[in-house]
This record gives sequence, structure tokens and C-alpha cells, in this order.
Amino acid sequence: MSCQQMEEWLVSDDARDLEAARRHADVCANCAELLAEHESVLAAARAWRQSEPSLRDEFVANLEAQLETPRPLALFRAH
Repeated sequence: MSCQQMEEWLVSDDARDLEAARRHADVCANCAELLAEHESVLAAARAWRQSEPSLRDEFVANLEAQLETPRPLALFRAH
């Protein structure tokens, strides 16, 4: 495996690709550093997701509140 291929496999959704990337990182110092940085970013993202409500959840809650609040229908404006 080449270092370029490792970078591609590192972001793959296939668990086999990630495992192959980890095996390459075991024997390549540059890729080991890249893997460590990648895993650090993933860990930070997981921690943030667990500590803060997601923007999607906030958006859905705001939208539901807007839809539940009765508002007058104003199709025409008086001039």
C-alpha cells in the first residue's frame, strides 16, 4: 500500500479499508502521524456531538415551534 492509498482508505466507510490503513500506519511513521491526527479529530467531533445539541435538532425544534404558533395569514398588504 502506498501512502496516498492509505490517505484514501483512511476516510473510507469500509471497515476493511480503515483496517488496511492502520496496518500501513504501523510500518510508516508519516502515516502513523496522519492516523493519530485523524483519530484525534474524530474523538473531538464525538465529544462535541455528545456535549452540544446538534444544529439539526435545534433547527427541527425551531421549525416545529414556528409551525405550532398560529399566525395571521397576510396575503395582501394594504397600501
